[in-house]
Amino acid sequence: MKEKIPLTWKSFAGYLLLYVFLGISAAVYVEIVKRAPHLVFGCAMKQVFHLYCPGCGGTHAVNSLLHFDIIRSFLYNPLILYMAGVAAFYFFKAIYLLIRDKGNTILSLDLRVLWAFLWIMLGFFVLRNILLVFFGIDYMGELARFWNT
Repeated sequence: MKEKIPLTWKSFAGYLLLYVFLGISAAVYVEIVKRAPHLVFGCAMKQVFHLYCPGCGGTHAVNSLLHFDIIRSFLYNPLILYMAGVAAFYFFKAIYLLIRDKGNTILSLDLRVLWAFLWIMLGFFVLRNILLVFFGIDYMGELARFWNT
C-alpha cells in the first residue's frame, strides 16, 4: 500500500527546513546529554525493570552517526540508521521526481517502510534483552552488572 503526497518545490523546501531543524535539534540534544547528563531524564524501563526499551541507545546511535561511525550506530540502535537511510532515500527520490516532473509531482510513500520499522524495533528490543538477561551480553554496558550478579 502506498500513500501519495503532492509535492512542489515550495513544500519540499518546508520539509527540508523541518529535517534541518530536527537534525540540529538531535545534535544539540546529544551535546546536552554528553555535557550535562543530569538535565536529561533517564529511561523508566531501564530504571525500573533493568531492561532496555526499544529506544534505548538512540542517543548513542545518533552521536555515532554524527561521527560517521555506522557500525557502532547500528549496534547501539539500528532504528536510527534505518530512519536515516529511509529519510535519505525519500529525500533524493523527491528531488529526482521534482526535477523530472518540473516542480509538481506526487511522492509515493510505501507503508511497508513503517511495518519494517516496527519489526526492526520489536526484533531488536527482544534480541537485545534476551542477550542481556540470558547470556550477559550488554553492548552498551549499562545493565550487565545487574543481571550478572
